[in-house]
Amino acid sequence: MTCPSLVIRTPSVLLPDKAAVTEGEEKTIQCVITGFYPKKVLVTWHIQNGSNTVQAGVGHLSRVCTEMADHNPDGTYSTRSGITLHSSAVIDGEIHVICRVEHQTYSWPYNRSGFC
Repeated sequence: MTCPSLVIRTPSVLLPDKAAVTEGEEKTIQCVITGFYPKKVLVTWHIQNGSNTVQAGVGHLSRVCTEMADHNPDGTYSTRSGITLHSSAVIDGEIHVICRVEHQTYSWPYNRSGFC
């Protein structure tokens, strides 16, 4: 019996380009990470308002939830991570939200950003 060879696969990262946050409400934005191997992946969120960048999920203006990775039929893994922003996080116009993915196939963290 032979074992199938396992090939290292780079994640594909999808994030909406723009999301509207209505005043007085919350908005959840999803970052979808698919097709990666091995399973270990780290996802963090950052909020950039002008020249100030902070890690999301620290404080009351945002919450972060990342699912455990699912095993796909092709042997790769997929996961989703969401950031929930309160409208008060969007001060003076728009902000950037950054989904940062770390995986052994990347030399440095991969950043995918969108606007709110």
